[in-house]
Amino acid sequence: MTEIKPGAYDSTHLKKLLVLFVFISMFISCSDKTHYRMVSEMNRLHPIEIIYFDSDTERELGPFPVKRSVYGELIEKLESRDPALVILKFFLDSESEEDEALAEVIGRYDNVYTQASLLLEPVTEPTAGVLDKMAVGSDESPVTTEPVELVVPNSVLFDSFAGVGLVDFTGNKGQFEDFPVFTEYQGRVLPSLALISAAFLVDEDIRIDGESLRIGLREIALRDSLYTLDLSGPEALYPVHSMIDVLNGDPRKFDFNGKVIIVFIDNPEIRSIKSEYGKRHNPAEIVADSINTLLKDLEDGQ
Repeated sequence: MTEIKPGAYDSTHLKKLLVLFVFISMFISCSDKTHYRMVSEMNRLHPIEIIYFDSDTERELGPFPVKRSVYGELIEKLESRDPALVILKFFLDSESEEDEALAEVIGRYDNVYTQASLLLEPVTEPTAGVLDKMAVGSDESPVTTEPVELVVPNSVLFDSFAGVGLVDFTGNKGQFEDFPVFTEYQGRVLPSLALISAAFLVDEDIRIDGESLRIGLREIALRDSLYTLDLSGPEALYPVHSMIDVLNGDPRKFDFNGKVIIVFIDNPEIRSIKSEYGKRHNPAEIVADSINTLLKDLEDGQ
């Protein structure tokens, strides 16, 4: 899912991002009805928590986007508490003089992932090598000579991340509808961030044969390439922390051991994704829900 208000996003295409965030339109066809359930429990394999750049963080650090060094410091703080996975849910596609320093920090760890999107116009055209690194298989979709509409971290940061996955989903007028667990594009199968995260967390390979998806020996039930999510209901499911509290606090006060930590931004404008449960979802919650649902299905031996 794309996000964020003008002036608060790490991309040069802010107006386009805002339009896409409001309408949640996607290049693949939307379903004629919603496909999700309401979730009320956390998976037992790897609990998920969310860290937000919130109003408290903004008061101390200034408006978003923050310096790359803040991300580096945050990653070091988190990794000192042995999380299972850290997800920076930001499009780090624009360039910064601090990119090399951040890449060095990220590259120390094999559990730092980030997002990509096929909804946006990239700042620079990704190479075939970028697509190949993201892909989990090949498909019959034509390979064209047209520009690749894929937003990924810039060339300095891309290789430092252990995983990069898509966060796009289908919807209409801000209403969440469906979730593609992978997308066939340019002769490749590009996985969602949730898919590569779940596979990493259970230490299994991803195998896609036609419309059949397996993580290790366990088959995941799909509708075409779509996957029925458990969306978190009105009551908060995932513990939330302010980024500034994690940065300024004693890391020993935070129990992140074995958990999935998702880092994003939160404010009322961001919480504009609607569901039938009367809740306004933050995009970070959608990512959390998709990982949580996959882990529960794997946990149940589906």
